[in-house]
This record gives sequence, C-alpha cells and structure tokens, in this order.
Amino acid sequence: MAASTEERRNEIAEVAVSLERRAVELWGEERTAAIQGAIADAARAIWLVESDPAPADEEPAQYPQRITCKPCPR
Repeated sequence: MAASTEERRNEIAEVAVSLERRAVELWGEERTAAIQGAIADAARAIWLVESDPAPADEEPAQYPQRITCKPCPR
C-alpha cells in the first residue's frame, strides 16, 4: 500500500532531522543552515531508496553521469 502524502512527508522529515543532527555534529549550526537544500534533497533521495529497495539478487546499476554538488560554504 502506498504511503499517503502526509505519511511520506513525515517519513522524509524524520530522515532530514537525522541528517541535520549529524551535520551539526560534523560541521556546526552555521554550515548546516547553509546546506539545508542539500539536506532536504538527500532526505528525499534516501526515502525513495528505502521505500522501494532493489531485490537482493540484483546487481547495482552503473550510473554514467557524475553527480556533483557545490562545496560547502566555509
């Protein structure tokens, strides 16, 4: 059964909170605030993978494109 929109938002928010806590531990409040967009994107991506995992016997796909991000502000 598919998650409702509200359930999905809550699950993504839980992932984002976890990522934010870790970011604060690693880089502090100021740098974490500067990367909120990246944290939100990562939370959505993690939720997507967790909500539809690949079969255990399936090899990971190869991704031809490079994923790049901007350096964190200092």
